[in-house]
Amino acid sequence: MKTKKIYHSHDYKKSWTTKIKEITPIGDRYKILLEETAFYPGGGGQPFDLGTINDIALVEVYEEGDRIFHIVGVKPNVQVNDEVTCYIDQERRLDLSQQHTGQHLLSAVFFHQINGQTSSFHLGVEYSTIDISKANISDKTIKDIEDLANQYIYENLKIKHEQVSKKELKDLPLRKQPVVENNIKLVEIEGLDYSPCGGTHLSTTGQLGILKIIKTENYKGNTRVYFKCGNRALKDYQNISIIISDLIAKLSAHQDEIVDRIDKELERNKDLSRELNIWKSKSAYWEAKDIIRRKDDFIADIFQDKTYEEIERISNEITKLGNYTILFASIIDKKIIFSHSEGTKLHCGKIFKENLPNFNGRGGGSNIRAQAAFPTKEDLKGFYSYLKAEIMDIK
Repeated sequence: MKTKKIYHSHDYKKSWTTKIKEITPIGDRYKILLEETAFYPGGGGQPFDLGTINDIALVEVYEEGDRIFHIVGVKPNVQVNDEVTCYIDQERRLDLSQQHTGQHLLSAVFFHQINGQTSSFHLGVEYSTIDISKANISDKTIKDIEDLANQYIYENLKIKHEQVSKKELKDLPLRKQPVVENNIKLVEIEGLDYSPCGGTHLSTTGQLGILKIIKTENYKGNTRVYFKCGNRALKDYQNISIIISDLIAKLSAHQDEIVDRIDKELERNKDLSRELNIWKSKSAYWEAKDIIRRKDDFIADIFQDKTYEEIERISNEITKLGNYTILFASIIDKKIIFSHSEGTKLHCGKIFKENLPNFNGRGGGSNIRAQAAFPTKEDLKGFYSYLKAEIMDIK
């Protein structure tokens, strides 16, 4: 049986009653065929609607030929030909309609301003994207296009969504050609854009509220444009406003001074990082000198209070000071390093590869250096003790 589609003629319909025509189990789910539906099944880059059928939540809606199926996760307590009440998730519908209508508006402005064709559209959970058939679009052009798109929003242009024939299309300045031969739906933004589209849309541009381009990037010879519309753009602005207010308080700076203040702090941190790195190297050198004064040519130790970075620095300094074999372990990071100076016959990487699995370790290395990490301190200590004993036997 063919499904009567009412999602185009009832874009703002919240609920309706209809009859069940089929209920079919599919694994642990059920697919329902309704006599008529306002649930959009998805298509043209727009995801499907969600909502409820007799209070049972939909998990998917899809179209198969001229039939639309509604997937639910539990068996519905109804029979074929029973009447049911359906509710659309209005928040989701409005969000998807805002993003889709915003895409039409933005694509139209790109087309009219720089002859940029939209080659693809993706409506995601966080943001939407369109690919424009122009590369290296300047920042100024992007801003001008964003400004103009929002100007059309302020003008509150009417949007029509109606079915047209192939013959009627011939007399219209279409931005793109339809991909179907029959049941062609046309979205018209008053005086601006004519595009075939089967998705759900707003009735005026003013209902978009705002359109914000987030960023652009070159992609396969095109420009990928990331954007948000309506409530998404509002929430994004609210989040950014909270972040900026927090930065103003933390930096004791005016909003216009934030970027400059952060740049200065980053540069200051770079200087401090360089100085710290110098002191760490000096500290590692003197610790290395002290260790080799007290030990023989095989140096092994487990450090309770040093990070892996620290023991690695000390190990590197020791290998510079003479012909030593070093086995260091960091309890804090549950990591181990095994290294030696050039000329020693031990192959660090090979030893690790052959024995690490016995201690649940992961790592590897070259003939003169290897490192590994362990899930527990016990695994680390076990491998350390085993390797220390093996090396002492060899030496």
